[in-house]
Amino acid sequence: MGVEVIELNSVKGKTLKIFDHMVAQLSFGSIRTAEYDGAPCFVKYFSSEDFANSNCGMRLYENLKAHLLADSPDESFLWPIDLSNIEKNSFCYVINRDFSLYRSLADMMEGTDNYKSCETIVNAALCLTKAFTMLKKKSHYFLYMTEDDLFIHPQSGRIIIANVEFLKKEEEPGGLWEQLNVSRLFPPVCVRKERLPNERSNCYLLSVLLFEILYLSHPLEGRCAAKYPFMGEKENMEVYGSRPCFIYDHEDTSNRPVRGVHINMYIRRNMYPLYIQEHFSRVFSKEALSKNLAYTSVDKWYELFRELRDLLDFCPDCGREYFRQSGQRVCRNCKKELNDSFQKTTSLRWTDG
Repeated sequence: MGVEVIELNSVKGKTLKIFDHMVAQLSFGSIRTAEYDGAPCFVKYFSSEDFANSNCGMRLYENLKAHLLADSPDESFLWPIDLSNIEKNSFCYVINRDFSLYRSLADMMEGTDNYKSCETIVNAALCLTKAFTMLKKKSHYFLYMTEDDLFIHPQSGRIIIANVEFLKKEEEPGGLWEQLNVSRLFPPVCVRKERLPNERSNCYLLSVLLFEILYLSHPLEGRCAAKYPFMGEKENMEVYGSRPCFIYDHEDTSNRPVRGVHINMYIRRNMYPLYIQEHFSRVFSKEALSKNLAYTSVDKWYELFRELRDLLDFCPDCGREYFRQSGQRVCRNCKKELNDSFQKTTSLRWTDG
């Protein structure tokens, strides 16, 4: 049986052949192998099945046409090199990135891969923050994103943001956003459809993604989410929209992580210096979530993670990486006692209580 090939022409007059070999599935569309003007390449391909209606696909296509005329805000974005014409409600855009060594954040959270080192984690956080800094300068913000759209190189921490078709400068009422199911990465006020995405929602999105990179867990998913065997529209609205509660809220303990369910959170919750925990606690506090204040400027995040990078150190016995000021007293690898530089703490850390 031969390989299925879809042939399309591009807006730049080039010939595209898209093969059925899928490299990665994203929230919308997929990464596939292809040929562009006779040379091997990758494309992001959208079929008619990716959209609830053709109008949604057309709006994304118009966004991509606008991006094609502009420079990428940052090297981390999967920016189009060329764009195919639309045929039978399907289209694609040509990219210049190789996905073979990258893993989606969704895969990392599910445990199919892991970071090489603590330095990798910090690099991923810094790369993401830098990318959002450049978005701010361009006045762009996301209308939609999931963990399937952020890819991380487990060895180096380099990232790829693979949903640039959802980047806009301004979204009007009745536009593309209102045709989408709101992602759990967006602030409660957007989940409730009370406000359009904007620069502030981008800051919240960044905060959630940074939390997920560090802890491989969602900041609002504790007991309240674990009690549901299936997260439908009603359950999503409760957990992320109408009754959001940070899993380590200082006063409300009703949404703590569940042992045996939120394994990543229990493994990672106290591996970082206390100031990181305290900052996330402020960002996702009840007041911040209820008053749409749950955001930190991208510049502040970049400052915090540069400081975290400076706190990287090594166990003197086995060389395992750690963060100073994490409160950790024993090396998790060789079980030897760590020196005093690892033991600086100033207040209570995240606990089940």
